[in-house]
Amino acid sequence: MEWKDYFNDRMIAKDESGFYVIKPKNCSENSVPVFCPICEKIMNSSFDEETYGRFSCCDDCANKHVYKDIDRWKSGWRPGKDLINKD
Repeated sequence: MEWKDYFNDRMIAKDESGFYVIKPKNCSENSVPVFCPICEKIMNSSFDEETYGRFSCCDDCANKHVYKDIDRWKSGWRPGKDLINKD
């Protein structure tokens, strides 16, 4: 997404799906993203927030992929689109 100045201390960007996202200008890049970087589903719970801090994915992805083989995940493996779409 391409961020643009909005008003006051905010920025705005249009997501590829067509909706707008607004965030503070001083928003940390280490914050939880709106969408899971693995499955691209919306991050919408405190479980997602906590899990993202540990594994950089949503809680659902952690349950489906991380906990099955945590060593593989820690070594950098990520599921492909074919595996994600299968679920």
